[in-house]
Amino acid sequence: MSTLSVNQALDLGKAKNGECFEIEGILFFDFEDISLNHWPKSERRENRYESSIWIDAEGAFSFDEEVLQRWAGKRVVVLGRYEVSKASEVDGWDDGYGHMSQWPARIVARRIDLVKRRNSDHATEG
Repeated sequence: MSTLSVNQALDLGKAKNGECFEIEGILFFDFEDISLNHWPKSERRENRYESSIWIDAEGAFSFDEEVLQRWAGKRVVVLGRYEVSKASEVDGWDDGYGHMSQWPARIVARRIDLVKRRNSDHATEG
């Protein structure tokens, strides 16, 4: 399974809506901001939300807040179902995700791994 960057996933937009795949980025885990942000930072777009995807948890997977607080600011890979916001039926704006509906897309997480731990685990599997 290939891993996409945040910007790559956002650029694919509705073409990948509802599909399950991996996205790599920098984890933000703070009050009103649980998101995956594009890495490297030098490639982020001017509007912060155009290089950021909201992270949700549903069903059997739930956030281990203590672990994710330690991982905040680090590179992670999130496996989950990718969803793009729909146009509002009321005012024509997109209904986004997250706090104040500011994120244009979300990933409904099934798994979150630190990149460096994931890379070392895969290197020893061969």
